[in-house]
Amino acid sequence: MIKNDLLAFSQTRWGFVYQRTQQLLSRYAKHRRVFFIEEPIFADTNQISYRKVFAESGIEVIKPILPQELTENEQHEALKRVVDDLIEDEFIINFSVWYDTTKAIDYSRHLSPISTIYDCISESSPENPAELSVQEIELLEKADLVFTANEKLYSHRKSNHHNIHNFPNSVDLSHFRQARQVNEPLDQKKISGPKLGFCGDITEHLNFDLLTDMADFRPSWNFILVGPMVGNCYNDLPRRPNIYFFGKKDYKYLPNYFAGWDVTIAPYKEGRNGHTTSQMYEYLATGRPVVATPHESLKEKYEPLGLVKTAATATCFLAACEEAMLTKQTPEWIKKVDEYLDSKSWDQTFEDMKELEIKTLMSSLPYKRNKFTADAMMRL
Repeated sequence: MIKNDLLAFSQTRWGFVYQRTQQLLSRYAKHRRVFFIEEPIFADTNQISYRKVFAESGIEVIKPILPQELTENEQHEALKRVVDDLIEDEFIINFSVWYDTTKAIDYSRHLSPISTIYDCISESSPENPAELSVQEIELLEKADLVFTANEKLYSHRKSNHHNIHNFPNSVDLSHFRQARQVNEPLDQKKISGPKLGFCGDITEHLNFDLLTDMADFRPSWNFILVGPMVGNCYNDLPRRPNIYFFGKKDYKYLPNYFAGWDVTIAPYKEGRNGHTTSQMYEYLATGRPVVATPHESLKEKYEPLGLVKTAATATCFLAACEEAMLTKQTPEWIKKVDEYLDSKSWDQTFEDMKELEIKTLMSSLPYKRNKFTADAMMRL
């Protein structure tokens, strides 16, 4: 079999959060070598180099190290050199390229991969989503296959590419279902009383006023937030003895924290798009009841099925949580949740994406069949 490595250019650092890109690439790493090229680290040095770190999932994380005070063009040239050095050092001959960031095209356009995959996970121009950046237009022209993370991203790009497919974020079912039988960690176990838990990025989108009011109304209840702090919201954090900020936790231990929660909560500001598909799926997979502030997607997809309760004010939110704690989750509700989530796993999403990649290589690039047999394609 001819080896087809994967070079992945990402806008996130591998160890910061474990989300869409990490979920997909860790599955690719079971079948091929995957080199995850992060954004550069700037150091007090005159040398251009990189550091390689092996992640638990088999990913080879590449950390470019560049001298400080380089101009933008100099950074691009330096990163281009890092990529070329990596290819030479690792004897990378046949490879595909994966992008979840358009910026990387500035230092990788010289590459000649077997195929180019663009996974569009955010707008290149958030202020004007319908307007694509120059880099994204170039990447769309270069890409053989394009994925999008939601319907809006898809609708803004479907006229710009002939082979584009929408794959909404999914859930690592086997991982989060562990919350139904594992024990909670010691740092959380020592907290007594009802526990209402949030898991996700701590950002300005969270409704800290709502959290404060609920903590004041129910001083015997505990509000636990797990996740990294993103943005400049530290000074806005509510300071109450029954509100706990546990910070970022290792992905593999998240089910243990869910295991100790009576209710999972998503208290976002009204009109702010904080509720994410992945977050709701993860919450539900744990088997814990979910209470969230109202959002269009919740009212359309989850609430009619009885999967999520929504409430806008502190008193209503607390009442919904209290009802969830008193009624518990019946086997019928758990079965309904599992049936809803069974088709939304990252395993299935990955298999569907991989099948499209194989079809693209086999049909859109027939001149490369002399290098790749059908059997080799199926082993991607």
